[in-house]
Amino acid sequence: MTLVDNDFCEVVQAVRTILDSATLNQERKRCTEKIEGLKEGDPSVSIPIAFKLITQNDLDVSHVGWNIIEHVIRYKWSTMDPTIRVTIRNGVLQCMSDGRYSLSNSDLPVKTAMSRNLVAMMEQEWPQNWPELFNQFRSIVLDPNCFQQAQMVFIVLKRLVENVITFGTISDSQRRRDLSTSVNQMMPDLLAMTIQRIRMCIESGHNDQSVLVARSAIELLSESVDWVVGRVLEETVDSLIEVLCSYLQVAEHGIYEHAATCLWKIASRKRAKTDETPIVVSMFKDAPMRAILNAASLAAEVSAGSPDHYKYLKALCDLLTALGVHLSEVWGHIKNPPPNFSMYLEAIGSFFVHPSMCIRSEVSQVFVTFANHEKISQSPEFMACVKHVVANIPKNIEKIGSLTDNASLTSHYARMDYEDDVEFQRDFMQLRDRVCRFIRESATRHLDLYVDQLNEWVTRVVNNADTISTTEWESLKRYVMTFVTAAYQFGLVNDRVDQVFTYLFNSLMTRLAVLNSPETMNLMLSIPSSFLQLFDRHTELLPIFFDQLKRILMISSDAVEIVSLKRHAISLMLKVSSSTPNTIQGFAPSILQIVTEAAPFVSVMQRANLVQVLGALSNLVQVEQRTFFLQSAIQTNIDFFLSQRCAEILRSTADLMAFIGLTSQPDVTEYPESQHYLNRLDLKAHLCALDGILQSVNTPEGQSNALFQLLAPVIPSFFQLAHLLNSLHHPANVALIHPGFGPGVLDISAADRHTIYCAVMEAESSDSNDSGGTIKAVNPIHRLQRYISDVTDMIQSITGLCGSKLYVDFYRQPSVTEMLNALLVDADVILDYRMRYWLRRSWKPLIRSCPPDQYAAIMPFAAGVMSHMHQRFQARWASIDDVDYDAEPTKEEIFLEHMTCILSREYTGFLKTLMMGDFNLSKDDNRKQPREIIDPQGVALLSDRFIFSSVVASLCILINCKDTHTALRATPIARVVFGTTFEVFDDNMATHVLVNIIQSLQVHGADEVALGPLLSLIFQIYTQLRPSHPILIEILQQVPETTPDSVGQFDERILGMARTEKVVEKNRRDVMRKMLRPLIAKNIGEQHKRPSHLRVLQPLIRNPKCNSENGSGNDISFDGLFKSS
Repeated sequence: MTLVDNDFCEVVQAVRTILDSATLNQERKRCTEKIEGLKEGDPSVSIPIAFKLITQNDLDVSHVGWNIIEHVIRYKWSTMDPTIRVTIRNGVLQCMSDGRYSLSNSDLPVKTAMSRNLVAMMEQEWPQNWPELFNQFRSIVLDPNCFQQAQMVFIVLKRLVENVITFGTISDSQRRRDLSTSVNQMMPDLLAMTIQRIRMCIESGHNDQSVLVARSAIELLSESVDWVVGRVLEETVDSLIEVLCSYLQVAEHGIYEHAATCLWKIASRKRAKTDETPIVVSMFKDAPMRAILNAASLAAEVSAGSPDHYKYLKALCDLLTALGVHLSEVWGHIKNPPPNFSMYLEAIGSFFVHPSMCIRSEVSQVFVTFANHEKISQSPEFMACVKHVVANIPKNIEKIGSLTDNASLTSHYARMDYEDDVEFQRDFMQLRDRVCRFIRESATRHLDLYVDQLNEWVTRVVNNADTISTTEWESLKRYVMTFVTAAYQFGLVNDRVDQVFTYLFNSLMTRLAVLNSPETMNLMLSIPSSFLQLFDRHTELLPIFFDQLKRILMISSDAVEIVSLKRHAISLMLKVSSSTPNTIQGFAPSILQIVTEAAPFVSVMQRANLVQVLGALSNLVQVEQRTFFLQSAIQTNIDFFLSQRCAEILRSTADLMAFIGLTSQPDVTEYPESQHYLNRLDLKAHLCALDGILQSVNTPEGQSNALFQLLAPVIPSFFQLAHLLNSLHHPANVALIHPGFGPGVLDISAADRHTIYCAVMEAESSDSNDSGGTIKAVNPIHRLQRYISDVTDMIQSITGLCGSKLYVDFYRQPSVTEMLNALLVDADVILDYRMRYWLRRSWKPLIRSCPPDQYAAIMPFAAGVMSHMHQRFQARWASIDDVDYDAEPTKEEIFLEHMTCILSREYTGFLKTLMMGDFNLSKDDNRKQPREIIDPQGVALLSDRFIFSSVVASLCILINCKDTHTALRATPIARVVFGTTFEVFDDNMATHVLVNIIQSLQVHGADEVALGPLLSLIFQIYTQLRPSHPILIEILQQVPETTPDSVGQFDERILGMARTEKVVEKNRRDVMRKMLRPLIAKNIGEQHKRPSHLRVLQPLIRNPKCNSENGSGNDISFDGLFKSS
């Protein structure tokens, strides 16, 4: 037995030992190291063993042999002896030529391994040293006796296209260009060759051999048709479409789905429109269109009972959808509609009534595209099609079926399409949105059609209101809102349309007056809200409308359905008051009377919401009446905050805790008669009313706000309450909480915590928690936890609105500095989750709204905020850096990281607003200099040395933190801040900034989106600071792989570029990338990817001559290898 035989046996044994589940880890490690040692060893030893391994019947052993060969090709090819290279090439080709593998997927691992090896050799040698290869491929493909070998050629070419074009895995730029050029040059011949072989398969019949070879050929075409140049594809497109359509009704081995996918890729091409015109028109010819539609018809007939046929139907639907969208893009380049356009529209229309919501959602995209196209929308064919589409709109905006429903075909298809109700709801919303867009786009040209449909639908609903389902009410509401809004927006409301709208509105009001079911009344009430613009022409309808709302509000009942109905009526009253101010101005006294009369019949919280109606009305009345309206709205609330009772509540944190019941035994039942329940409800209602009035009242420009005169005495109470709410988290106050509640009552709720766990994104909390006086939480701890959260939300909003709505009057108060400090005194104990809302709702508007002549009043507050946030981020990110991620992180560690990311993003938005105002970062950032971008308030804030230091330090932390999203947001802010203040940097600050920003490359450098802006920022920092701070050159000398000479040359070049007025952004980034490359982080794939070096070949100057006579004398002949015996 030879040495090779001994090694071969040992390798086989090692493979089997590794795969044996009973093997000890140490033994498995030893066997693995043996195989790895063979791969890394002398190729003259490993290659013979590998070729013996691949001949074994054991697929696991054979797989190891192929891995060894591929490893040698990728990592040792350029250094090994040429004779070994020829041996490898000939051996791989011999395995391909033997054809000892099936055409089916059973031997797919073997065929995949062979293709990987051959493509790896092509990447090394083709086309310069292997010019005859494609001609030899062609001779095999066109040999009618070669089936396995022809399939292998298609597999190899597909992998080559994937590596070179689709995925671009070739790292060497010169080889990548050469291979890309060669692949593009061979495409005409490749398409012709592949089509010819498919024709041969068609002629051979639908036997397994022909179908499987044709399927592989179609897979190669699918990988190629979406990127190949249009003029190349145009030459063969008719033949290509013909052969693909031939398989649309052939089910063997699923080839029909592959054919449909390839046609879809042709129809989905995104290339120059002029190049695509012949390709699109070709698919509309008689034979292709009829083949596609016939296949779709057959698939539709059996799709309900066959998941495979339904999947195929969806593929054909995708094809027709892509074809329609593509047609709209090239329509301007064709003189007339393509042939069979009417047939196409008829087919798309039939898909629009298919039970599958997934299919309807896809084809609706075509209708929206055509309706939005100026020329297609006016074509006679589409005008006729719209009538069929409009008739089916109601069924497509109503949600029918669910994953648990067995009564409808829609539900049956939904179970095949979706894993859960979330996906089902997402697709339904997409379908509904597309249909609504179609209504908007087609309303102008088909106005009468929509008016008649609306009239018929609303009339039917009014006459049968008690039998209409909730889903149909919702769909009608969406339809009315979309169409009526579009009609008014586009000026389509002529006399006839106005007459119909008025009739429908009156019909709804009349029916509403006699309905007895509160649920039906609530549903019907949503329909008239879309007709509010009628009031501009018909003010006589206002009394009718408000009388109905008044009747609803004065219903004497506390039933849940009635409470919900009243809430709806109040929201409608507020909507009318704020959306049609000029129209209802004369009705303000009447609305005031309605509010006054209805107040005793609504809940405490709903009464607070009614205050917003009066606030909106106060914007409409004369100045002398404004105070009266506002006083009528909130005098009761003001009296509460001026009362002795409130003074006792706000005296200390302990008093507030006693008032809301934190220090008392929890009441599990907590009936409405409970004193603590009434206390909490009372405080919340007063805050809700004041929050609503502040949001509703407009700020008169250059004038004093009448609301300030009423609120001035109680404004300090708001800030005192804010202080007390924040101080609840002090340890001394936590100790006062009754043991029945425990300290967890002050923590973040389970729902909010879950949001942070699930996604690092801003989780919007619901600010509307009006439950009509009914608390629905499941236990007293959750109830009180939710209550504290709601009250804190309201006080955050109120304090912020004091700045933005009361404006000058607020900042001129003598105690404004003291009130602002009350918001910061407890900052250290504010939870991170709450801190983000303090920043957004309160602190940002308080600082941002300050008039320039009052900046002195907010400077201490702003300095406190900036300093605190810097210290908080410093501590939080340091804690995250200390987490041992080699061990399984705890839930609290995960929560800390996610919460810190979210808070960091919030603070970058806070800084952006203060420093840059409303400047649009995405569009204008690089077009202007920092001094042109910075907001005047930002200049004023940065003039304070304490604020300036805190902002600079915070930006360094945010850019260098582990959250790339935060770094991306902070980078343009840093550009502006550093670019306007660099003249006041000292050596320490300059060094600190440059070091931190360079270190950020080690954190975010692997992200291409973040890398570019960071390199630009480093360029700016260095060019601006280097002239005044020569010490910065010492930092660059610490970069690995640099020398003093290279750093000096870089420094000289950078300073030269700095003296140039305009330097192309790409050049800035390139020069910094070249210098700092050793510090730029690599992505995960690059970190663990072993570099492979391709052979250096002569440049590819002209097309290689595909003549076998030019080949090397050692080349093996494909003709000889693949010759049929």
